[in-house]
Amino acid sequence: MAGLATMAAAAVLTACGSGGGPHIPSFSDVPLVPGGTVVAQARQCDSGAAAYCGIELVIQNRHYGSSRSLVLAQRNRLKANGW
Repeated sequence: MAGLATMAAAAVLTACGSGGGPHIPSFSDVPLVPGGTVVAQARQCDSGAAAYCGIELVIQNRHYGSSRSLVLAQRNRLKANGW
């Protein structure tokens, strides 16, 4: 039986829009490795002078034998997609 790897990931996205108002990120915007499932999520926005929104996710994936291997694969996926 394949192991179950779980990881916590946080991504901070800018909430400053270019003319059209702030961009509020969606959890569906985050590119996951194939087979990844979000099991918990939270978003917090700060509308101050340096506006931003932060996304925190807990991801699990049965295709990875350890959370370390899942973290590395997810990091590579985010980098490949310009995060």
